[in-house]
Amino acid sequence: MTSERPTNQQTQDPVDEQAGRTYPTWPEVEECQHPPFPEPSTHSPWPLTSRDFPPYVSLVVGSYGATPLLNFTAQNFHECELRPQQAAARAGFKKIYRDALILSQAWRNLTPEALKSFEKGGGSEEVKSMAQSLESALYTMMLHLDDFYFLGALTRPHHNLTASSQTHSLTKLETGFGVLKGTVSAAAGRPGEAEEHRGDGGWFSVIRLWLKCSTSAIWNSFCGEESFDIIPFEESVVVLIHEMVHAYLQMFLCRRPQCERDRLNTDGLSGHGRTFQKLLALITVEFQGWHGSLRNIIEDRCYEGTWVDSFNDDVEQAAIEAARSRGELAQYLPLRADSCRTLVRIVNKELPNGERTSNVIYRQPGSDIPPKADEDPDYVYDEDGDVNMDL
Repeated sequence: MTSERPTNQQTQDPVDEQAGRTYPTWPEVEECQHPPFPEPSTHSPWPLTSRDFPPYVSLVVGSYGATPLLNFTAQNFHECELRPQQAAARAGFKKIYRDALILSQAWRNLTPEALKSFEKGGGSEEVKSMAQSLESALYTMMLHLDDFYFLGALTRPHHNLTASSQTHSLTKLETGFGVLKGTVSAAAGRPGEAEEHRGDGGWFSVIRLWLKCSTSAIWNSFCGEESFDIIPFEESVVVLIHEMVHAYLQMFLCRRPQCERDRLNTDGLSGHGRTFQKLLALITVEFQGWHGSLRNIIEDRCYEGTWVDSFNDDVEQAAIEAARSRGELAQYLPLRADSCRTLVRIVNKELPNGERTSNVIYRQPGSDIPPKADEDPDYVYDEDGDVNMDL
């Protein structure tokens, strides 16, 4: 749905291509013009029980370059002094998660007959109440995660620019405890997804969390009982933050032609590109410490000794290879290594056994640049702006 994603409508002068480039010659496009980031509010936390209050930072949908958005977001939760609302959100998440984890054990102990009855629209009142409580816990945790990492930008109401009296949240949640009960994820090994839509109120992303994940590349009604895995509640919570990062980038990244041209170096062809990997890794550094069960699940997914999820890199590399086989890579700027000047960079290494590993390194704004930087000559760097190639 790339072509349908939100775009920033502001433009500037056409970009001139420089002669002598080894890259393909693209048609001229208007330069993306991104608005400045607003200053986050510092007042006391809004009541969580009411989502009538606006975000702590009001971002504009479809308007920001990938690196400025990444830097802005990271600087507001990573290695910094937390705001009162963030401390409250973290404490709230931990309490909800601990309580829900106990209830999820009872759900896991339900008989197959009780689960099947619930999935078909029946089930006892006790089972229905349990499902409602677990879905409510996931939703409330999503609110806390949004307040902590994204300052409420996803779930607190945004004004509709075409109808100033209307507001809407940019994220909706569907789970296997509710509207998705009894269904199985269509894609093998993918227990969740974030899909952007446009409604009467504007753009929003639907996050879906299944309780059953297909183990077959193609799921259909003829698959047997052994064709899916049951997703533990703890893993659903880890998947939730993964999908929230997708939703955040879907909603706020600029999708004008100039930014789309650099997708290999931003959110990627699969949505799991470098910007996604960097932001999720920084989030994970904090998130994995909120409960031991979360840490165990996350550790199993990451490169050894890092908080970089190897799954994301594998998915993105597969998407790149598929695009290459179709002859579609020529429309994008080539992949390039991060400069040491970059605030958030990925460092890839090949291990002695031939396997790859990646790590994400964060440099505080204004700090010294590491010595002997292996600079990419095509970089144009601005710490308060984007890290772009001179197109």
